[in-house]
Amino acid sequence: MARRLAVTGVHQTISEIKRFGEEAKRKLNLQTEVIAFQIEQDAIRLAPRNMGKLWQTIRHKKVSEGNYKVTVNEFYGAYMEFGTGAKVQVPAGWEQMAASFKGKTGKSFDDFVEAMKIWMRQKGYDEKNAWIACINILHNGQEPRPFLYPAWIKGKADYEKNLKQLLKNLKRTI
Repeated sequence: MARRLAVTGVHQTISEIKRFGEEAKRKLNLQTEVIAFQIEQDAIRLAPRNMGKLWQTIRHKKVSEGNYKVTVNEFYGAYMEFGTGAKVQVPAGWEQMAASFKGKTGKSFDDFVEAMKIWMRQKGYDEKNAWIACINILHNGQEPRPFLYPAWIKGKADYEKNLKQLLKNLKRTI
């Protein structure tokens, strides 16, 4: 689940910060990495904990100078984030990302049933009902359990606030 989402409300502030030279650019890049790490950690904290695999795959990664992405490297991450079937809920601005996960997972129905059996055993349910539970999910959908979007929204707000403070501090030094 790795797609690029721009924080559009900060472009003017970033341009102004860059006018202060290389040291200001270094501080800007550091602030960007700090927020990427914060989003990663918040997403980990908010991620469903059913079997522990999902949250363990959430990482931030440097794409280029001042550009980071946060990824979820478990195939079902998008289905947990957005839901499935009739219960899909996609936040505004995330439509393109969600659409990229629509359709087949590359996994078989038998894989789904086996994963359901494991989950049911862990939760103390009779795994004989796994097939029925899977059919029910396929027919009715699964409610979303967002973890990355709330982390991103918080990170975006903190990033804007921190960049404005950085700009204010840079202006004070001249």
